[in-house]
Amino acid sequence: MSSPAELVFIDANILVYAYDPDEGARRDAAVAILAKWCSTNTDTQLIVSASMLDERHKLQWWDAIVLEGALRSGATTLLSEDMRHGQRFGLLTVRNPFLEN
Repeated sequence: MSSPAELVFIDANILVYAYDPDEGARRDAAVAILAKWCSTNTDTQLIVSASMLDERHKLQWWDAIVLEGALRSGATTLLSEDMRHGQRFGLLTVRNPFLEN
């Protein structure tokens, strides 16, 4: 039996790096990462839920919005350099794609 495809949610800063020629290795990594990405709609409930995440986990406001979007999309991985690598939120794990392996 095959496992379901992994859904990945990408933080906006990775999109910025992909288009910034001054970012060098980060740009190369970001361009490679963008082969897979997902999106979700923003609505009032997303903002309310993000606010609750912000308070509960002491996150930066924009990180909480990104996190809530990732959770709503059903992603199991959130690629972001803004949150702690390896941090888990339910089934979602934060991974910093710019850390050296």
